[in-house]
Amino acid sequence: MRTILLTLCAFTLLACCWLTTMESVLRHPGYSSRMIMDALLGAGSLMTGLIVLLLAGTGWRWLALAAALGAGAVGVSAIVHDARTAHFEGFALVIGAALSVQAALTLWVLAFSPRRERV
Repeated sequence: MRTILLTLCAFTLLACCWLTTMESVLRHPGYSSRMIMDALLGAGSLMTGLIVLLLAGTGWRWLALAAALGAGAVGVSAIVHDARTAHFEGFALVIGAALSVQAALTLWVLAFSPRRERV
């Protein structure tokens, strides 16, 4: 599970870097707030990956769990918004699904997995 979570963290970090770059280049209305959200999601992915990789203490785990809940909410919101809009964006569906699965795996690995699997 840890390997899958680390892979998802790397994917979402790269996706958030790509989204931030595209927002800064295209500069559509409201781009600055989306850039901030993309950067925060990327930072959360990086933090989660480092916490899982380095087996950080309890305080850091709680921070990663909070970031996972936020990322999961953004992921589900992106999927729902993409399903309801007239202009389908495939990348939003893929990144939203990745964020949602990453959030679920983070909760499993950091909170619910047996102690021996966390090490």
